[in-house]
Amino acid sequence: VRSNPLVVFGLSSVHRSMMTKRIRQIQQFTWSQMTQADRAIEIVDEAWWLLQRTETAEDLCARARRFRKKNAALIIATQHPEDFAANREAHTILSLVGTHLLFQQNDAVLDDIANIFKLNEQEKWAVARLEPGHYFLKTSKLRMLMYRPMLKSRHGLYTTRPEEIART
Repeated sequence: VRSNPLVVFGLSSVHRSMMTKRIRQIQQFTWSQMTQADRAIEIVDEAWWLLQRTETAEDLCARARRFRKKNAALIIATQHPEDFAANREAHTILSLVGTHLLFQQNDAVLDDIANIFKLNEQEKWAVARLEPGHYFLKTSKLRMLMYRPMLKSRHGLYTTRPEEIART
């Protein structure tokens, strides 16, 4: 694993009763790899799951604090950004993150999202109307709408819509 530039852990076949244990094993393994690497990037998808559990949320928080000192980057992705309001660790992670990318959000969670990410009214409604390829970029010094076009040849790799995959 150490010599591979990319390692992916898939957990879709793990039974629910074993999920927490497997997640902890992955966290321990990746932490040891990150502390030994010269430069590394860890991407955590479906972070909402980790933020719901104290032990995994604490671990994610520790990573957010320490990775900068280890010349490492932590990218956290979730389809439930409102979970960053869930607990103390989630709040800490959010305060440590230097860059936020927000994609289209459901109107039902807009007020929560605006509060969590400190969006003004105009930004809040802009986030609600974002189209595929568009996102809202927020850093300590910058707040702007962005667009990143997708190459048609790569669309099938990134879409989550089965009908679009069939067309590519």
